[in-house]
Amino acid sequence: MKPRGGKGAQHLRTFGDSWIYDATTDTFADRDSDGYYSYLRLQFDADTIYTEAYVYAEIYISADGTAWEHLYSTEDFPIWGSDPDDDYEVETDLVSGYSTGLYDVLIELYDADTGELLDEYGPNESPLFSLVPLEDSGRDGLVVEPPPVTVVHDSGGGAVSWLALAGLLGALALRRRRLAA
Repeated sequence: MKPRGGKGAQHLRTFGDSWIYDATTDTFADRDSDGYYSYLRLQFDADTIYTEAYVYAEIYISADGTAWEHLYSTEDFPIWGSDPDDDYEVETDLVSGYSTGLYDVLIELYDADTGELLDEYGPNESPLFSLVPLEDSGRDGLVVEPPPVTVVHDSGGGAVSWLALAGLLGALALRRRRLAA
C-alpha cells in the first residue's frame, strides 16, 4: 500500500512534459449478477511535448481512497506527441484478495529513463475512476452445482458354460422343428 501524493510520496513530480490526456475504465464479468465485477480494463492516452518519449505506468486501486494497493506495472512504451493512436490498454482479472466493494483506480505515468513521476490520472481527474464496483473472481463466481451422483448397482451379468450354451442352442433348434411341423 502507498499513500497518494503529498506526504510519503516517493517520487519527484515533473508535471508538464508528458501527461495522460484521457483515460477510461471498463468492468466485465459479473457472474453472480450482484453489480460487482472481477474484470477491469483501463485504457489511457498519454501525450508529450516531445516527438517521442518512453514512459511506463503503475496502476493502483484503493478501497478507501487513502491507501493505494499496487495492481500492475506496464512495460516501457513509446508515446508520440499528441498522437491519438498511441493509447495503452491494461486488462486484469482480480483473482483473489479483493473483497466486494467500491474501489478508486489510479494510473501513475513515469518517465522510463529517469523514473520520475510525470502525471497521475484517477478519481480526481475523472468520475470513471471513482467508486468502481469490484470484487475478486472467487467472490464473483456462480456456484456450480456438481452433477448428481449416479450409483450403478452392479449385480453381475451371470455366466454360462460352453456345455450349457450348447444345450440351450440344441433345445432352441428342437423347438423350431416342432413349430415348423
